[in-house]
Amino acid sequence: MYLDKRNFQLIPFISIIIMVIITWYSFFLNEVSPIVKHKIALALIIVNLIIYFVNSRIAIACTGLILILLILNFISVTYETNTLSFFLTLGKLEISTPDIQWIPFLVLVVYLILNFKVVKSFFK
Repeated sequence: MYLDKRNFQLIPFISIIIMVIITWYSFFLNEVSPIVKHKIALALIIVNLIIYFVNSRIAIACTGLILILLILNFISVTYETNTLSFFLTLGKLEISTPDIQWIPFLVLVVYLILNFKVVKSFFK
């Protein structure tokens, strides 16, 4: 298989699909019901897959949107959702960041590296 730039741009989306497959397999294997966050994530990923066959540029942008929703813990593609948050204390005031999922954050970093030009063109 010839790996061109377009195939490399799909690596983040493929990694999300793999996480979803593993997660849903775990749900069926352990007879556990997925929560709403998992169902919404599955629906968004299926819609994004359909969009990819219509317009791959829009699908790449939708992948970024899905990653942002994952990071901010609005949807989930992992069996157990592990979140991370940081606190900053200024005198008596304590400020915390929103809970973020760290695995999708790493995928977002790869996404931004591979799709920088596509992301940049959407903000022009």
